[in-house]
Amino acid sequence: MAVAGLSLGATGGGGNGGSGKKCWNCGEVGHQSRDCPQPPNPDARPPRQSGRQSGRKCFNCGDFGHISADCPMALMGTKCYNCGQFGHISSVCQYSAAAA
Repeated sequence: MAVAGLSLGATGGGGNGGSGKKCWNCGEVGHQSRDCPQPPNPDARPPRQSGRQSGRKCFNCGDFGHISADCPMALMGTKCYNCGQFGHISSVCQYSAAAA
């Protein structure tokens, strides 16, 4: 049964289909890049988040932008939150917190 105002393809799922959001591909408001009617733009990129805004903090080295599974410092061991050196954790750190 067709209802006025609803398209046949509507699933009734969550979200609003990107309305009100800016498309990273064409820059127009009202849809997301995955639904963009324009051909893919290789120069278009999503807004970058850096540092703490990325929300991904490595539990190995403490840096932002990657997780411990992808840590480039993994071979050096865990980074101590007390002194900043690799190879031990703060609970067994031989340096005082004031020296860090």
